[in-house]
Amino acid sequence: MIVRSIIKPSSRRAAIIVDGEILRISVKSPPKEGRANAEAIELVAQAFGVPKSRVELLRGLRSRYKQFCITDPAELPAGLEDAAAARK
Repeated sequence: MIVRSIIKPSSRRAAIIVDGEILRISVKSPPKEGRANAEAIELVAQAFGVPKSRVELLRGLRSRYKQFCITDPAELPAGLEDAAAARK
């Protein structure tokens, strides 16, 4: 499953908000040395119920706009279920 996202680094709290088919991810880490990307991968893995090894950053290594590939997601975040059902 490929998911598009927008990352907001250096936030007060870490959170994922589903906005249609896009994940808005706030991370506490600054965008230095890949720390924000690593925290975003952890949050995405947690939201989809998979280990971090099943989440791959496909695009957007140095951009706010990223694409993640999640292999065999165990669950979908609340708002994303509705968007996936509407697409079918």
